[in-house]
Amino acid sequence: MRAKIAVFVSIFCSVIIMNISNNVYAGTSRVISPMEAKSIIAKGAGIIDVRTPEEFASGHIPGAVNINFHAEDFQAQLMKLDKRKAYVVYCRSGNRSGKAVVIMKGLGFSTLYDMQAFSGWVDNGFASEK
Repeated sequence: MRAKIAVFVSIFCSVIIMNISNNVYAGTSRVISPMEAKSIIAKGAGIIDVRTPEEFASGHIPGAVNINFHAEDFQAQLMKLDKRKAYVVYCRSGNRSGKAVVIMKGLGFSTLYDMQAFSGWVDNGFASEK
């Protein structure tokens, strides 16, 4: 019986911890659609493309700054940006942009939007440039 209670308490604590971490993340940034991104960008948000320079050169959102997530100086490049400004962050699939947003929050950025995949922007027929 004690073993069952111990397992239950362990699972219960794990669920509580996961919910707390998800709520902390949800409260600091949010995932947005390309349509929302377009509106936020029109209001003056910065645009950060965290793909590789090769991916960026193949097409990107006009006005985007390329800061390669895999670069050794990724965080140093982020630190050059205005932390008080709102930023829309995107990559190829949403994996790197999600990780970048978490890193940026840790560095003190206040308003971040994760648009996830660049393909969603293109699929909506929004302008891109090479």
